[in-house]
Amino acid sequence: MWNVHVTAKTYGIRPSELLCIKDEWTAYCFDNAVSLIGNLIENKTSETDDRGRPRYRLQDLLSDEPQNVLDLINQRATGIEGAISHYYVKTKK
Repeated sequence: MWNVHVTAKTYGIRPSELLCIKDEWTAYCFDNAVSLIGNLIENKTSETDDRGRPRYRLQDLLSDEPQNVLDLINQRATGIEGAISHYYVKTKK
């Protein structure tokens, strides 16, 4: 998803256009999901500690551990994002 976000941003197109998603509602939902994750990761990589050092590393945020992205979503969880993260945690038990 990060690669789709970066590529779409680079070319100035919607993420759904990269994947040729034709259905308008599906495209809208996909674009929002890519935007949510992409913006959260961008914001986290720009955070610094008291000494001005990066607080998060991109490779840590993009690791194979799903908890990293879930932590980001849960910090801002409202509406559907909260429902998605709740569903994911519930199904992992």
